[in-house]
Amino acid sequence: MATYCVAAAIAKRAENLIEIAEVWKAMEGFCDLALGVIKTKKGEFPYCSTPELYDLALDYKLACQKRHKGVLEEIECASKEMPKKLFPEAI
Repeated sequence: MATYCVAAAIAKRAENLIEIAEVWKAMEGFCDLALGVIKTKKGEFPYCSTPELYDLALDYKLACQKRHKGVLEEIECASKEMPKKLFPEAI
């Protein structure tokens, strides 16, 4: 949870969309590592809240994926030209 908050703070201070995308991609990778470790312990210690911890880590990974995808869509949108005649012309 703390690492996610740090990633959000870094993303807020990023200077461009590419940096923001990199932050969320890296955080997604961190979540993957955490999920790998927790997965091995989930079956070994099922009564120590490891299944719930796994679910929480998965929720954070999905949130990172959503943010990363959103930033990639913004980058794609910013690179496209505005369609002509989308807005009325000034008189």
